[in-house]
Amino acid sequence: MNVPPALRIDYGGFSALLTGHTLVAQTAGWLRTFPGQPLGPVDVYGTVIRAGGTGDTADWLRSVRPRQVIARVSPDGGLPAAVLGAYQQAGAAVWRTDRQGTITVSVWQNGWYQVKAERGLTSGVLPPAGQVVPAVPPSLDRLPPTSIPDGY
Repeated sequence: MNVPPALRIDYGGFSALLTGHTLVAQTAGWLRTFPGQPLGPVDVYGTVIRAGGTGDTADWLRSVRPRQVIARVSPDGGLPAAVLGAYQQAGAAVWRTDRQGTITVSVWQNGWYQVKAERGLTSGVLPPAGQVVPAVPPSLDRLPPTSIPDGY
């Protein structure tokens, strides 16, 4: 079985977990490997949805606790209602490449970040998980830019 790697990124308080296309056996295995250890919260969770399914189960998402889910959805698969429901149950905002095109996450050294979609939506500038959103978010011109490139 060809198992894709997972990539965890921590930068200035910002955290991301990029798992690629996983199946239930793989995410269940990670949960067994790290019993009782939450893998989140993460600010951005990147996943790939294919017609064959995904490992994004309710148990997995309870451990990861994503704030934003970026789902690379294959044109032939769509996003199953059960998976979308699991993301919503986790309280995550969902970004879909099949509907919104390229999704870009810009991250600043202090951990603040912004999510932009090629078609349509842009989030406000958000603090990393665990920080409270101030009444007036900081100006983007006062934050040094660092980006995850388009099309990742």
